[in-house]
Amino acid sequence: MKLLNKLTNKNSQKDNICTLKDMNISDKTLNLQMKLLKLPSKENLNRWKKYSYIEIKQMDNSNLIKVELDTIEIVKSYMRRHVIITTEVPLKLLPLSDIRRIIKWSFHLVVKEDQTEKRYRVRLNEEKEFSLNDQFTFEKNMIYQPYKTIKGNLSIKHYHSSLINEIELFSNHKNIVTLEGTLIPDFLNVIKQYEKKGITLKKRGTDFSIDLPIEINTKQSWSLDICLEDIPALDGIIDFYFFVERAGNKALFRMKVGRTTKHIVKTVFQNHGEPFLYSTFTTKKGSLSLKINPLVARLKSLHMSPMCNTKCKITGLLDIPVPLEGQCFLKFYESDTETELSYVMEFENAERYKVKFSLFMDLMELNHKKYDVYFYKEDKGNTILFKVKTDLKTMKTSTMRELTKEDKLYQTYFSLTEDQDLLFVVREAGLYRDIKELSLSENYLNINGVGYIQRPKSVFYKPQHITLLLMNRLTGENCKIEAESYPGSVGGDNKSFTVNIPTTKLIKLTNRVKDILDVYIQIQVGKHKKIRKLGFKTFEYFKDDFLYATKIERDGKIISLYLCLTPKGNIRVETITQQGKQVISNQKPRILKEGGTKKELWIIGERPDTAQENGYHFFKYCREQYPDMEVYYAILPGSKDEENIRHFGNVLYIGSEDHVEKCIDATAFFSSHDIDYLLPFKGSEIEGYKSVLQVFLQHGVLGRKKVEYYKNQYKNPFNMVCASSTNEKELLINEFGYNEKEVKVTGLPRYDELHSKVELKNNILLIPTWREWLTSQSTFNESEYLMRYESLMNNPDLHELLTKHDLELTFYPHYRMQQYFRSADLTTHPKVKIVSFGDARVQDLIKTSKLMITDYSSVSYDFNYMNKPVIFYHFDKERFFKNGILRPEEETFFGDIVSNEKDLIDTLTGYVETYLAEKQFTQQIFDFQDESNCKRIFDEAIEMRRKLM
Repeated sequence: MKLLNKLTNKNSQKDNICTLKDMNISDKTLNLQMKLLKLPSKENLNRWKKYSYIEIKQMDNSNLIKVELDTIEIVKSYMRRHVIITTEVPLKLLPLSDIRRIIKWSFHLVVKEDQTEKRYRVRLNEEKEFSLNDQFTFEKNMIYQPYKTIKGNLSIKHYHSSLINEIELFSNHKNIVTLEGTLIPDFLNVIKQYEKKGITLKKRGTDFSIDLPIEINTKQSWSLDICLEDIPALDGIIDFYFFVERAGNKALFRMKVGRTTKHIVKTVFQNHGEPFLYSTFTTKKGSLSLKINPLVARLKSLHMSPMCNTKCKITGLLDIPVPLEGQCFLKFYESDTETELSYVMEFENAERYKVKFSLFMDLMELNHKKYDVYFYKEDKGNTILFKVKTDLKTMKTSTMRELTKEDKLYQTYFSLTEDQDLLFVVREAGLYRDIKELSLSENYLNINGVGYIQRPKSVFYKPQHITLLLMNRLTGENCKIEAESYPGSVGGDNKSFTVNIPTTKLIKLTNRVKDILDVYIQIQVGKHKKIRKLGFKTFEYFKDDFLYATKIERDGKIISLYLCLTPKGNIRVETITQQGKQVISNQKPRILKEGGTKKELWIIGERPDTAQENGYHFFKYCREQYPDMEVYYAILPGSKDEENIRHFGNVLYIGSEDHVEKCIDATAFFSSHDIDYLLPFKGSEIEGYKSVLQVFLQHGVLGRKKVEYYKNQYKNPFNMVCASSTNEKELLINEFGYNEKEVKVTGLPRYDELHSKVELKNNILLIPTWREWLTSQSTFNESEYLMRYESLMNNPDLHELLTKHDLELTFYPHYRMQQYFRSADLTTHPKVKIVSFGDARVQDLIKTSKLMITDYSSVSYDFNYMNKPVIFYHFDKERFFKNGILRPEEETFFGDIVSNEKDLIDTLTGYVETYLAEKQFTQQIFDFQDESNCKRIFDEAIEMRRKLM
């Protein structure tokens, strides 16, 4: 009987237990699923659902929280029925009365039957293993951690993240901040299973962060040395977090500082060349943060007084960020050449952080450059530099001085950048020019304008002499015309001039069918001469338009003169010489099909004197595949590339009567450059020109420098543009302004031939592009561009590499730089060969070479197409892309990028000694890699012509 009573009591006790069947915790809720063996009667089931709840009780006081049940369901299993209860506990309901304590809570299921309430302690299921060690979450700096009590019941503790560790902070070295802390046992047990533990430094208001791992020793403590040099020089606030991470899931806890903890560290540290003040501080909520402030000296006033010759005295008022101790200097630093000059500062009426200073400098010591200005001082054996900033916007005019070096007039002055950084500038005196009136007749080119050298007001009225210079862009032949100058009235300080240039002088400078004459203004003051292209200050530019035109009959020829603008508003005279005694550009088309519609007549070309790239290859395709079709190639007579196309027939010599007639009757023009190159006159002079198909075959793949093929730059824009990829098509639409129907993804014609098998030569191709700022032989001879390539071609390490591996370096200057390199008369090593235009086809050099060195040229895509390696030599990237780059560098330069000669030789050596391995790039650049580019262009052109008819 006693045994039976014991068994009955044991079963009765078991029936009164609520066991935890399942649980999970997120950052906001605790989800519970419980099992109760005691069953309600049918009449009590609804009462259970309505009045039962979960009671959560704080263990050390009487705080109670009641949470409704979500579901109550009777389930039958193993011949026995039981009740399954679920609920969701919002963690925010658990209050934390003291952030310095750990609060613990117990869970009870309260069931109401009849008039009584029964309470069931929620216990962990003994039949099912629960791992609570890794069950924790946090919300708004609160950590919630379920756990099992000694009696096997479910409880949860929660505490503020400030209790994760007690942190000590101190600095034992100028650039080291040391953190030490001890983890509380409750948290340490949780994170043992986490793969990564450490400190996160996060810049406030940004996504920038740094993770620094820590190791926890047997005493539950950790230590971390943070080197200030490893923290980027970021102006702002860095917040400290403790982090744990497992399987890619990362939890961050704001790091707190105890009430008695030493936590203030202040140090001045030179990070990446600039001084910063690093200050740790405690936030209002007790969190640890680090404030980083750049230290600058602020210039309040500045005066520059001339002394004898080129020497001057500089005085001013300066606010400094550190106490004035020891000797101080003003430093002028030029970053391109890493030139620096320092001047000792003398002080008067010096306060601790504000001083009046003076110094003496000789302007002849500084070269033609821009210099950053720094204040620097010695501090305990360390040199600390402070950028000098100012908001004095009138410094340029108030400090401008002149000096003469080698008969060149220079101006020196202080200025400021957009960020208010102080600069000292040494540059050649600027030349201002603006055309006020302009006209062109059969006899004269008439120009009225303003021109003067920009000088300080004290010397502005010194006499200046104005001359205009006409120069043939290709040959350099020139003539000078004296201008009549007189005081101007606009603003009171301008110098006006007028000049009437006989058109006979223009014609004398022309010696080809097509020529371009640039117009320069030269102003001389004493021995100093300054020259600049003549143009308008404000203007509207169209590539295919002209301002004025006239036609002159001379010696049985018609010479057309067009006065045009360059993209920068400068004027130029384009000349076109036609054979024959009458101008026939305005005659109507004479070639008709049956029914009165035009026959197809296509004219293809590139530059006026070339036949070797996209125009050549498309012409070759048309002549071979459609020999009966009227397709012609336009080229200047006597061009070296003429032999490339002569055997195909249908060659049109630009300026001939046949050329004029064919252009009038043409139904389509195809060019790798502007259509104007192919015409004997301007397109707008041809009747019905707008209905003619104009196809831009392209010179290369777009995506780097902004080129002059924007749709809004033409009065008669291309109505079909070829692209190499869908990405390039999007660029042509979004950036260049063409529409969806005008851009066709076809590939470039010349890529068809890149698939043909050729024997590779032991050759490296050096093929840079041109520079828009090199417009004369004199500027070219003094340029960094010439210096860099001359130095490279005469590098002893390069010669040794070429000789050792039996390689040759072929240097092929850009079309626009050829004449300058020829005149420079460079001498090179026997293994280095300079190829002139016309002596070799560029594509033959590309196909037979094993490696390419270029700078920014799109010809690199040809090498990418063939999966051959490319090295990019970017020594002047900022200047080259001063107007912006069309695509990010990583999306357009597929190869190795170097910025100096040593790195170039090292990279080249690496390739040569690994047998010039192939590089795979084509999938990133081209939609097609086949031999059907010309076919796609032909098919699209036929369809476009059908729509235009």
